[in-house]
Amino acid sequence: MSSRPATEERRRRGFLAFLALALAPTLLASACSSLPGSSGPASSPDSEATGGPSPSDARLDLSGLPVPRTEFCDVLDEDKVAEALDGTVTETAHYGNGDEVEVRPGLVDVSHEYGCVFEGGEGISARTWVFARPVARQEARMLVRRARRGRDCAFPDAVGFGSPGLTSVCEVPMPGQPVPIVRARLEGLFGHSWLACEISEPLEASPGAGKPRADVVQRAEQWCVNVVTTVGARP
Repeated sequence: MSSRPATEERRRRGFLAFLALALAPTLLASACSSLPGSSGPASSPDSEATGGPSPSDARLDLSGLPVPRTEFCDVLDEDKVAEALDGTVTETAHYGNGDEVEVRPGLVDVSHEYGCVFEGGEGISARTWVFARPVARQEARMLVRRARRGRDCAFPDAVGFGSPGLTSVCEVPMPGQPVPIVRARLEGLFGHSWLACEISEPLEASPGAGKPRADVVQRAEQWCVNVVTTVGARP
């Protein structure tokens, strides 16, 4: 009898355990802020009087930033890219609208995006891209619904990345690779621009690849915040 089902089940359990570890800081911080007697910042008189959010429950919302649909890789901060990769950049593969791009192993297609790809050590990569064409709100909602149907994914609360927008953490099989990757992605609509960014790295230890770090979600958030604030502030 084949051991493949058992292997896949162990891998799935390992991914779920990894998600619990990766998302624990966010969930714990959220829970502690609502506990009776917690030492979190108290609501100010002004916020209580106006009914607005207190500093403790305010969430960073980037959805109002303007995002141009053009090439932008050259304006991204090299130090922030290195932080996203948790190391130095070993290779780049940027592309523009109309370029031929290998969208997945063995499949080349014409791009309708402007994208930046940064590769680091141990199989880690940081990516970001914006659709070249404008996206209407109705289509953006469809993109969010489609992303939520992804298998082996979790959808944690994160920064307000676009409106609508979504944060996902998924296990993604890689053709020809012995282990899948974990991919933390933020994507959303900024005006009429659909922007996405992500960090991915191997899920399990294997020759030439390291174990995923529990901070991959936090690094993805920081990476995506830096991308959208940099691009959104571009003249």
